[in-house]
Amino acid sequence: MGDQRRPSAHDLLGGVSRFAEQEIASCSGLSQMTRFPETLWRRMGTEGLLGLSIPPEYGGGGAGYPEMTRCGEILVARGGNLGVAVSWMIHLAVARFLLLRLGTTQQRERYLPSMASGTLTGSLAISEPDTGAHPRFIKTIARPENGHFVLDGRKSYLTNGPIADFYVVVAATGESAGKREFTAFVVDRRTPGLTVTEPIHLDFLRPSPHGGIRLENCVVPARAVLGPPGAAYESIVKPFRDLEDVLMMGPVTGGLARLRDLLVSVLRPEREAIKAEALDSLGLFESLLQCLRVMALEAARAMEGGENERKSLSVRLGFRDLAEKALELMDEICERSPRPPKDTFSFLRKDLGAAVSIARNVARIKRIKLAQGLLEGD
Repeated sequence: MGDQRRPSAHDLLGGVSRFAEQEIASCSGLSQMTRFPETLWRRMGTEGLLGLSIPPEYGGGGAGYPEMTRCGEILVARGGNLGVAVSWMIHLAVARFLLLRLGTTQQRERYLPSMASGTLTGSLAISEPDTGAHPRFIKTIARPENGHFVLDGRKSYLTNGPIADFYVVVAATGESAGKREFTAFVVDRRTPGLTVTEPIHLDFLRPSPHGGIRLENCVVPARAVLGPPGAAYESIVKPFRDLEDVLMMGPVTGGLARLRDLLVSVLRPEREAIKAEALDSLGLFESLLQCLRVMALEAARAMEGGENERKSLSVRLGFRDLAEKALELMDEICERSPRPPKDTFSFLRKDLGAAVSIARNVARIKRIKLAQGLLEGD
């Protein structure tokens, strides 16, 4: 995968599978690490994984969202770790969805080649301590001053924050017609006034690193603005949430497949003694898994083609509910298992539970709005 020419789909997936088996699955204690291993991240860059979503003219593989989804699935199914896939996914999303889509020529040339090689890592800085990412409560501000902008505020829960070389910071820049306006800025880690705070040690999705930054009289040039000034919430924050939902479908599907394989390896020697009820549950789990795989690819294709939002939303919400059902089935089967799976199973099961439950209340609100649209004939 180190060859920067765009590989065939078969070669791409085969390369990801080999990397996951040889470099991730073999990495002992990965699910207990509180910091992403630098050696593994460098290897991901060398092998082309960190440039997968970046066009070939910038040194990447030029993959679209469907290819990213399949690679994310394989990365977890063969590697057995969801946290690695989360950090990888955010890196690719910052490159493709933010810099490639909204960046100036100068910004693309400055960041994308180094992101493709893995020598630069980016993080999206939206959420803030205690308040999250709700536009009403974002306190980070950017004020114009002598042709520059001065940023002040704090950001938290940034995926890849502790290892990032730059941050896409969303800050309030004014108000129009009673509505707050936000602008995004690309801020290098070494910019005076930016301090990387202590890492946040979450008890799930390890070794994906999370942390925060503090901005105090942090001066950035006007050329640091990313995307339309005053419109970052509409052009970045809201659509990025949907993109995260879509891109997580592949790794979640891969994680469920990994759980299945681990459980089957335990059950196979006892297969003659397994009761019909347990077999029925395992068969249902497999059916749901195949449905989830189809849904993940469908959502990725819809995102790639900019298809109907209601259709995409329905698939995303349905995926979450089916994934939770699949995990419940897995728990039921494990309870009847004569021998419990290994520790790696427990770590992955916990991570998958956390992944599908994130923003559960937001999903409920979206389901209600979806139903209201149906009733109103939209």
